[in-house]
Amino acid sequence: MEESSHFCELLKTQLRRSDIILQSKPNQFFLLLPELSEVDGVRVIERILSVWNESEHAAGIHIDYTIQYDVYETPRYHTKESDTQSEDPS
Repeated sequence: MEESSHFCELLKTQLRRSDIILQSKPNQFFLLLPELSEVDGVRVIERILSVWNESEHAAGIHIDYTIQYDVYETPRYHTKESDTQSEDPS
C-alpha cells in the first residue's frame, strides 16, 4: 500500500464520522470538518500530523497543509403558520 493510502486510512481513524474526506490527487486531500471551531480545527490537524509522524510510513515525507474556515448558515424559511402569527391583527 502506498503512503497516500496509509495517510487516507489514518484520516479515517482520526476524524469523526460526520467529517468528509475528499481525495483529488494521489497526494492531495480536502477535509470538510463541519461544526468545528478554528481552535479545534488546528488541534485536529496537529493531532493528525502527530499520529502520522509517529507512524512507520512517514519517513521522509513532509506534509504541507492549508486551513480555510468558511461559515455556512442554512437560510430560515417562513412557513404560512409563522407568517400568519407575525401579522398585525389591526
